[in-house]
Amino acid sequence: MNTKDVIDIIDFYEPKLKRRTLLTTFIISLPIVLVFSVILE
Repeated sequence: MNTKDVIDIIDFYEPKLKRRTLLTTFIISLPIVLVFSVILE
């Protein structure tokens, strides 16, 4: 699954939200999740 597939899925399930907002949220949340996973180990 590549980035385009993910964006297409997001657009399909969240048609009311803008792609840019969702993509930004994903990019911001991803490193936060990674940091927490490292801390919890």
